[in-house]
Amino acid sequence: MATDKRAIQLTRAELLLRNKSFKQRSSLLADRGQSLLEFTAVLPLLLLIAFGVTEFGRAYYQYNTLSKAIRDGARYLTSHSYSSAEITNARSMVVYGKTGGSGMPVLPGLTTGLITVTPSGGTSPFDAGNPPDWVTVQVNGYPFTSLVPGIINLNVTFSPQVKMRYVGPNARF
Repeated sequence: MATDKRAIQLTRAELLLRNKSFKQRSSLLADRGQSLLEFTAVLPLLLLIAFGVTEFGRAYYQYNTLSKAIRDGARYLTSHSYSSAEITNARSMVVYGKTGGSGMPVLPGLTTGLITVTPSGGTSPFDAGNPPDWVTVQVNGYPFTSLVPGIINLNVTFSPQVKMRYVGPNARF
């Protein structure tokens, strides 16, 4: 009889141990499932933030590139004789990074038609013999296009400008 009692007690102990391990296992599985649900709930927000930061970085990069390009074009124009040929070369310098007028533009969608050169100061008409005191080079409405337009719509146009003093030949100081 004592042996039967001992067998029953061992069986109960085994059952308790089995139940504890079963509960621990099921608890771990439930925690994994909960973690997966939390991750899937937060993932769209994380992706939206990541795409937003990326698009903002691209927009900043394009504006910075555009600003540097018009500064180079204005610097070129203010150090050369003021003529229509040099204005065309300055526009090419802004768009292509060189005066040749061909090749790949520094930014996609940038054309010489978006570049405006405005002389100021002095008496007009301006030419190589009568250059202006100041030259303003401007990009009129360069559109920024998003990589993911369905998710992040940035309808932004850039219009940076640079005004430099004319220091080329026949400049009035």
